Amino acid sequence: MSTQLHTTPLDRGTARPPLTRLVGFELRKAVDTAPVPLLLLAVLGLGVTAVVYKAVAPGPEVTLYREAGVAMIASPLLAVLGVFASASEWGERTVAVSFLLEPRRGRVLASRAVVAVLLGLGVTAVLLGAALVTTALAGEGPAAWADPGTAIARGLGYALVPVLSGIALGTLFPRVVVAVLVYLLAPSALSTAVGLIAGDGAARWVDVSSAAEFARPGTAGPATVAVLIWIVAPLALGTYRWFRRDVA
Repeated sequence: MSTQLHTTPLDRGTARPPLTRLVGFELRKAVDTAPVPLLLLAVLGLGVTAVVYKAVAPGPEVTLYREAGVAMIASPLLAVLGVFASASEWGERTVAVSFLLEPRRGRVLASRAVVAVLLGLGVTAVLLGAALVTTALAGEGPAAWADPGTAIARGLGYALVPVLSGIALGTLFPRVVVAVLVYLLAPSALSTAVGLIAGDGAARWVDVSSAAEFARPGTAGPATVAVLIWIVAPLALGTYRWFRRDVA
């Protein structure tokens, strides 16, 4: 006598976890990774300290535009957050576990990018809040609140450009140290080289900091070129490598 085992095929479409669940999973991993909370605390601590000092120290009058820029004094460190999101597990050889849980590499990369951007925006919200408070306490007259939209956009630019550039370079260079060094050294080297060849006016077109100043009048051209060089191009190349990189 024998029995026949009947199995029901797994509907892979219904087993697909929603992106929000992946984002939550990656967010918990990021918060549990020691360098990430320490990095965020460092950016917050330096930013709040700088805002308070700028408000009480002698110097130019306090305006929201200036305070928003000062608040993001440590924002280049947020590039490390982006690098960790896209490169850390490749160096630790644990990325295979993530791909086992979610075989679609694009969804894994997207969820990590979303987490990095959300954390960067969270830090930015706190720092811009500090800028608003110090402007309210130390600013004088309507001039202190001139063009608040540009001030907020400035703060967002200083936060998002490093995060996105870090994500892009992390996909291109799957080692955290290498990607961070490229972020720290390559923009300065390229700007210096272009400046020596074509002058300072041309150098700002390849300077990553120009991308963060997109809200200022007359900066659309340099900001667009800088975004193409330091975010779009490395992200396109890095995403191509991300989908084809060996996880063994």
